[in-house]
Amino acid sequence: MRIVNHGRGIHAREVPGIDYFKSNLPEDWVAHTNLDLSLPHGGPREIDVILFANDRIYLIDLKDGRGHYESSGGDWVHNGKPPVRSPVKKIIENARQVKILLGDYLADLARRTKHPRLPTPRVEGVVVLTGSSDLSGIAPTEIGQVFTMKKFVATITDTRKRLSHFPPVNPDFLSRPVNSAEWKPRLEKFFNVRDGVFQEGKRRYGGYVATGIGSPTYEHPAGIYAEFNVQDDSAAQAIGILRRWDFSKADTRFQTEEGRGEIASRERNVIAWLNDRSPDCHAAILQVKAFDPEASVDSWEVYDRRRQMKRLSEFLPSELPALRPKERLELVRQMLSHAQAFHAFDAAHLDLGTHSVWVDLPSVVRFSHLMTARYPEARSLGESRYQFLSSLVTPEEVLDGSLSPKQKDVYHLGCLMHLFLFGIGPELIDSVPHWNSDVDVEGTYRQVHEVLEKALSWDTSERYSTAAEMLDRFNALLSSHVNGATILKRLEKFKTVANQIQLSRLYPFAGDLLKEDNYVMLWPSEKDGERLIVKLWKRTAWSDGDADYPRILDFLEKAQELSCSPPPSCVPIKDAIWLQDAIVITQIQVDGPTLAEHVLYGDRATLAPESILGFLLELVRSVIVMHDAGAAHGDLKPGNILITGEPFAPNFIDYHDFSCGADGEIQSSAYTPQKGGRFERDRFAVTVMITEMLDGVQIAEIDRKGINKAIEVCRGEALENATLLPLFDAIENILSPEPPKLTRRLTIGLPGATSGEILSDEGVFGYGFDRGYFYLRGASEALFFTIQSGQIKYARRSPIPFLNSKILSQRQLGSISLEIQVLGGVAYSFDDFQNLFNETPFSALLLGPNFKEAVGAEELEEYQEQPEEEPTEAETDEDAIAEIVDSQLEKKPTSVPLLWRKLVDVEKELTIEAVASGISSFRKETRLHIVPIELECGTLEFSRNDRVYVERLGNKGWRKIGLLDVSGSSDKIISVDAEGWMPASGYLVEMDERLRFQSHMEQANIDRRVAAVR
Repeated sequence: MRIVNHGRGIHAREVPGIDYFKSNLPEDWVAHTNLDLSLPHGGPREIDVILFANDRIYLIDLKDGRGHYESSGGDWVHNGKPPVRSPVKKIIENARQVKILLGDYLADLARRTKHPRLPTPRVEGVVVLTGSSDLSGIAPTEIGQVFTMKKFVATITDTRKRLSHFPPVNPDFLSRPVNSAEWKPRLEKFFNVRDGVFQEGKRRYGGYVATGIGSPTYEHPAGIYAEFNVQDDSAAQAIGILRRWDFSKADTRFQTEEGRGEIASRERNVIAWLNDRSPDCHAAILQVKAFDPEASVDSWEVYDRRRQMKRLSEFLPSELPALRPKERLELVRQMLSHAQAFHAFDAAHLDLGTHSVWVDLPSVVRFSHLMTARYPEARSLGESRYQFLSSLVTPEEVLDGSLSPKQKDVYHLGCLMHLFLFGIGPELIDSVPHWNSDVDVEGTYRQVHEVLEKALSWDTSERYSTAAEMLDRFNALLSSHVNGATILKRLEKFKTVANQIQLSRLYPFAGDLLKEDNYVMLWPSEKDGERLIVKLWKRTAWSDGDADYPRILDFLEKAQELSCSPPPSCVPIKDAIWLQDAIVITQIQVDGPTLAEHVLYGDRATLAPESILGFLLELVRSVIVMHDAGAAHGDLKPGNILITGEPFAPNFIDYHDFSCGADGEIQSSAYTPQKGGRFERDRFAVTVMITEMLDGVQIAEIDRKGINKAIEVCRGEALENATLLPLFDAIENILSPEPPKLTRRLTIGLPGATSGEILSDEGVFGYGFDRGYFYLRGASEALFFTIQSGQIKYARRSPIPFLNSKILSQRQLGSISLEIQVLGGVAYSFDDFQNLFNETPFSALLLGPNFKEAVGAEELEEYQEQPEEEPTEAETDEDAIAEIVDSQLEKKPTSVPLLWRKLVDVEKELTIEAVASGISSFRKETRLHIVPIELECGTLEFSRNDRVYVERLGNKGWRKIGLLDVSGSSDKIISVDAEGWMPASGYLVEMDERLRFQSHMEQANIDRRVAAVR
């Protein structure tokens, strides 16, 4: 349901009801809150909610009182308080008047427009109790218009219930619902509802007016706010950024006047606090120029910015490509310097991203969007801040880890540094960025790889703790790297040849030039009886002069390293030479055509299919072995593969190449995936070449499908081009088919699952324990079992993303070869798996003494069947203890420690539990949640000095939700302090939820007695 707020927004008392409607009513229904209706008799009247449903309009009066309502003499009495006028009479009268006025309005509209008169929608007046479920005291003449929150939603969303409770409507509303586009302008004009659409020139914001076409330059992912370009209407025509809020898209608590003020003014408070601390902070932030002093439902603020300044998301495609490496590094330095200024005063931004960073060339960087920032003198937004964030997620948010606010900034700074240097964000694993050095193909920024690696580390112990540490290391690496004398000295060791004339004498031409253009010369030569290929890059191959020396040095040192340890299947490099005006490498000459020239890529009909498949298998194997050795080609294609021998063998050339400035990154688009580094490009290129080479080859259709399926698996979705092993196995199985294996096939019936086979992980399923379940893990899915006394009680099928698969593999106890088939939409059937678990090693594992410790006894409670308790003559808990004592006294000899432990065990089982008789409400004056309860066992008799935890029973067992306010609680109503325990949005406890109370003093007493008899 969409909510449109008016006036001062919704009241705090209305939050639970509005929140429940928003979550449970259809999305195309619209509710307007706090509209003032000017009726002919009685003056303006405020209606809590006007709901445009499908076939009628509801005027809703929300009542949040707890306890008992009773009709008395035309009034209502609430919990014995003085009577007030019946809200039913008021809302029915309002509905009647509104329907009369709406009918007159539609008749007048038809006369003026000459259009047929539309039928008048029904207007129902209802009272909805959001804090009570007791309707027993409501008079029979009013009960039809009074609902609990849940009953109202259930009634109006179910057609049969709605028509049985409310009068029928005109059939016209079945084809043209009240909430349709045809009715919307008529009703909104009648109710004087603003549409909230931003239009140019229609409104001024503190002296600023919109520019351009009025469309937003940035919009929050959840629509909570949008930003526009604005201009000062004075002669100076200064420009700025306007932010307009739509709090109906945020948590309901932020739709109150107090909640809006909390978030709308927060960024101004942060900026003022930072400006007061340091002029460096003032220079790092977009400053506030104007704001809405009333903090209304469509609150706004304007921020100053330079005319040429661009948001990073706009700067990346338009300006960044033209920047040289030095300029990009300087922008990174300025960004880290500003972040350091924040961290120096123990403040953190927490939402750094392309939306909140601004750039003005040549080296100005600014930050914005500090509404979620953290600083010492402000209360944190806690979990509520996540709905306002627009930045990338951190590993800790996925892995449920903890980190300091400054380290979160450091992680985001690493992502932004990656964008500044390479123009793209870091590679993602399960939507989480991580560092992959393959992105720097030319090694241009090799000197700062360490900074990126540590800033983007998923291990917080390795990540920089502050931006200051990150900046210091960044400066240190650059200062050492740009030492020109050091670089030239290291280049000198490669100057083994004086000039190009001497080079031609040492490596004379042994044939025609193989290639020559403005950048490269390639010719065959011979030295010391060894046939070589000489490749020379001319001075035009690098354009940045001295600035390219670090890149050249890195290329030569890498070539020297490869000459000492050539990668498998790669043509060896013999020497690397620096000539001041040229770069040279020499390689062993291998006789043979390239794959592009070979019959394998030409007239394949002359070759046997087995010969082609044998080469493909060798090609895949060669790439896998090369990668295992830590090397990658990066530009694999038919022209870079030489074919030798019989059977055919691939030899890779040009695997270490110097990219010319005019060429950009060396890669062939036909053999390059949309994303990925050198390793991923190699794997993708292999799959493309195999597809091309198998075209027209006569092989069995089942074999072709097997190869195509393996290619799809290799290219993948979650982890694209991460392996070639499935393709290797598919081709190998065709050439050397394995004898059929007798793999055990199991079937399981699950009513809520989809039918189909669960893929194994390379032929096996891993098993182990995870959070209360015993699991069998395949390649991308797992079966989770709840087991009691060796018997399966429950099972579910669940996908497992990469990170969860990694966790399960670490907890794995073993593996088993299986084929698993799931039958969905049928009754539970565990027979095959029960037979498996009755066998070794599962029987010992699932019935062993450590089983409960492994699975966690508390997490099993959700599905365990509770055995019937044996009858006892005890009528009270004290009698139960006395029975234990008497039974122990009869035994000879008596063990005092054993008796003591028995007594402690009995006391541990004595719990204090209750059931919520209504939903909770929040009292902002005390910041406590009030919950009506009915005690089921025990009594609420705690010391005022005791610390009593309140726990709530959920799908995963008991969970602490806060501390009990002992002095403010009774056996009917309890007060809970949930701050720091649970999110502030929504309500803490729903009706009929089970609660448990745990006394810290009592638990400490039990612990002392347990320790005494150990």
